[in-house]
Amino acid sequence: MIDQSRVDKYGGTSLSTAERDKSALTLTLEDRAVLNQDGTLVLVCSGAGKIDGTPEGRKATDHAYDIVQGRNSETEWRIMQDMFYANLHEHKLERSLIDSLVVESTSLLQSGNLDPQAQARIIGLPERVKARILMEAGKATHPSLEFVLLDYDQNGMFGVSNHPGNIDVPVGHQQTLKAIAKISRERDLAGKVVVVPGFIGTKVGTKEMVTLQRGMSDGTATYWGAALYSDEVRIWSDNNGISPVDPSIIPGLNPISQLTYREAEAFAGLGAKIINDVALRPARERGVPVRILNSFEPNHLGTTIKAVANGKRNDFGVKAVAQTEGYTMITVYNMPMLKAGVAAEVESTFARHGYNVETLNDGDSCRTYAVFAKPNLGDLLLDLKRDDHPTKTANGFARVTLVGEEMGYTATAIFFSTLNTLGIKPKIFQFSDDSIIVDAFMREQYVHNVVTRLYRQLFTN
Repeated sequence: MIDQSRVDKYGGTSLSTAERDKSALTLTLEDRAVLNQDGTLVLVCSGAGKIDGTPEGRKATDHAYDIVQGRNSETEWRIMQDMFYANLHEHKLERSLIDSLVVESTSLLQSGNLDPQAQARIIGLPERVKARILMEAGKATHPSLEFVLLDYDQNGMFGVSNHPGNIDVPVGHQQTLKAIAKISRERDLAGKVVVVPGFIGTKVGTKEMVTLQRGMSDGTATYWGAALYSDEVRIWSDNNGISPVDPSIIPGLNPISQLTYREAEAFAGLGAKIINDVALRPARERGVPVRILNSFEPNHLGTTIKAVANGKRNDFGVKAVAQTEGYTMITVYNMPMLKAGVAAEVESTFARHGYNVETLNDGDSCRTYAVFAKPNLGDLLLDLKRDDHPTKTANGFARVTLVGEEMGYTATAIFFSTLNTLGIKPKIFQFSDDSIIVDAFMREQYVHNVVTRLYRQLFTN
């Protein structure tokens, strides 16, 4: 077992130029001094991120998705190649470093047959290119260190075998943890700097390349950190940490200093865009701390996610106020409360049409469900009607949620009182003793005012 390890993951904005690449390498390699002789540094990278608001300035992965989906494919492929070779030129590296990857992708595009494997190769190309560039740039600036590149078929990241296609494949949890531990032993990674492209891997039982589900760019780092029982996983972006409130509503707030895994998973699941709840699972299970940091302001302490968190922000136990918009409320009738199995019958119909019920509220012989509507909503409603369950739908709803493991009834009372003061009657208001969230569903136009008032009541008094 490796004595010590640390994992750094850099988002695309942190790797948008050669200057940013070198800054990332400096931040990671500074840690070499704090690890013992057998310590390992793991650097997980995204593809190059957004540079500016021009079509050419978008992040590389956006161009890749456009190519796969047939949107101006020739133009987008030219832009992607220009980005790759411009980055090489900035680093004064040879074009031959990535020529084989570019030639392979060009051949796939010219064949006119972008099968699932080819799609994954195109979408995952920016990560593979950036990993090669970072490794060579690191070797040039730190010749005394040994660098190892682990490409998609060597990085231990597995997608489940039963997923149709090769894009957005759910991670194989246990297979990935076991594979990374095995790689660390067999490749003798002690004392080395390991460069890993994020977001990509292979399908279990095959050598097929896949892109992994949403959140697995960060997840690549947390799976490596968990498998190695790392001292810490650091997620570098352009944010100082996790804000307690959406910055588009209240900008400039200091980030939350600490969150528990449970609080972070809840906040992420409710729309916080800093880290995905899927990425937190391996860190939580192995007790590996995760820190969210700003690569543009590296001295900022950021937000630490761990098993037991201090840093209580107020006397009410509330760590954050989240909001999620875009809900449709579906009220289903003819559901007698004492009729056995009626709820299971209705909810199986939702599941059959691919709907995840976010929450529900019982009425008298009816039940209201909150869902994100899909194009097949009409088919769902028609099936319910055929089963003798008429419905009523309403669009334009949002969910506002308080998050905190130490939250008590006082916070719940303040939330309800705030809605009452504003004259807002929520469609659903819910809390329970065993939950760390309190939330209300309301019309979207009320969200800004409600969140602002809650912040004032809970965080500034």
